[in-house]
Amino acid sequence: MVTLDLPSRYAGREEKCDIFEYTRIKNVNMQKPLSIGPAREIEEKLEKLIKIEKIEKSALIRKILNERIDEELKKCAIELFRNKKVSLAKTAEIAD
Repeated sequence: MVTLDLPSRYAGREEKCDIFEYTRIKNVNMQKPLSIGPAREIEEKLEKLIKIEKIEKSALIRKILNERIDEELKKCAIELFRNKKVSLAKTAEIAD
């Protein structure tokens, strides 16, 4: 059995806590699951990247999603500014 650092609301449960229970407890306030069904070619590309970068699939997908969302926000912010729909300050806020 491994001693784990649990939130106070789980005090006294350490002796009953295995790694699966710990994972479930730790994820209470974490990200919500997002379910997708990628096309076969996307799945194959992901597998290539997993081998190259040597990281877990979920971590790779989070990284790619985060980077792409940031790019899209910047693109949208610039387009809104270009069309005089938002101020420069608002453009910076959207892009951040």
